[in-house]
Amino acid sequence: MLNKTDQIGVDTNIPPRFDCEKCPGKMVAIFYIGVKGKIYKYEEN
Repeated sequence: MLNKTDQIGVDTNIPPRFDCEKCPGKMVAIFYIGVKGKIYKYEEN
């Protein structure tokens, strides 16, 4: 979980990405509510 200090200097217009524990890639949250209440929803185009 990210808190306010994790978001200092971070562009909050893009969804957060997390390091994958099994590969060197990044993961995108399917549904995430940021500390400022912004909702991020991943939708495939």
